[in-house]
Amino acid sequence: MLTRFFKDEPPVSADQPAEAAFASARLWQRRLRWLAWLMPIAISVGVYAYVWYVLVVPGDTVAELKEANTILLYGAVASLLVGIFIYQVQLVLAQQVAVSAELDKKVHERTRSITDVMMQLDEQNKALLALDQQKSEFITLVSHELRAPLTNINGGLELLLSWEKDISPRMRSTLQLLTAEAQRLTHFVETILNISAIESGQLPVVISPVPIASVVRHVIGQFPNLLPDLLKATVANDLPPVAADEHYLQSVLFHLVDNALKYAPGSPVTVTVQAVGDLIELKVADRGPGVQPELAGRLFNKFERLDARDSQIVYGYGLGLYMCRRILDVLHGDIRLGDADGPGATFVVQIPKWEGDWE
Repeated sequence: MLTRFFKDEPPVSADQPAEAAFASARLWQRRLRWLAWLMPIAISVGVYAYVWYVLVVPGDTVAELKEANTILLYGAVASLLVGIFIYQVQLVLAQQVAVSAELDKKVHERTRSITDVMMQLDEQNKALLALDQQKSEFITLVSHELRAPLTNINGGLELLLSWEKDISPRMRSTLQLLTAEAQRLTHFVETILNISAIESGQLPVVISPVPIASVVRHVIGQFPNLLPDLLKATVANDLPPVAADEHYLQSVLFHLVDNALKYAPGSPVTVTVQAVGDLIELKVADRGPGVQPELAGRLFNKFERLDARDSQIVYGYGLGLYMCRRILDVLHGDIRLGDADGPGATFVVQIPKWEGDWE
């Protein structure tokens, strides 16, 4: 009995503080239950002992006996009050224990419910990742199957366009339109294949010194049907070569120029190249509707079109800028939305200069 009364409180665990507090409250509840009986008995015994040995035994007067009766009465009342007080404290503590037990039960149920939901979300996430992987593999497979026919189609169209004497102006215009559409589809297929290679870590990049002026000339040459005033390039003199893969750097610049021409039809697009410290900075600026500042953070996301309402007017799949960013990451470069001088949007690409020690 006394062992249970003087039992030490359970240690407070950092992992289970609620359980430790609940056990401590139950222990104090047991202690108060015993005190509710022991304290009145102890007070009564003390009072009766005092009265008997101090007043009754040595005294024989009526006054002393009346004093003894008064003390006995006060002692009984005090014992009763102490017992009632301890009992009330015990009741309050019992209520707290009951409330704590109920809260602990609810917390346990909620925790179990949250755990079940987390497990379901984890399973759904795994299923979505598997589905995304299957989708990527399917797209890559289809793109591989399209690459060879598109190469043959482009080659055949170029061959037909080379027969200048046997083609009427109307037929030539039709062939040029077909060539432009075939090239657009070819660039789309190459974009998908490049993204697939980047995400799998298998992009065949070869870093070498690349003259940036030749990259700009090559890309501008891929838009032969534009009026001269719609696409202009300004390249600073005596620029050192950049450390990049020429093919993929051309792909980045092509997508930026193509986007500018798509989203700013009829307005001039300018390409500017200059040296900035240890970097070569390339800017592509248009005079189109521009990009709202609150949407700038979504520009380089995969399959992201800031305004899907124009998808029937402006072709595109939200992959160009995403691919540009991923390629530039591999080339140790950077791309960002710059500050436009007036209306339109300006994209800034930075590529490190060739230092002769790149592998």
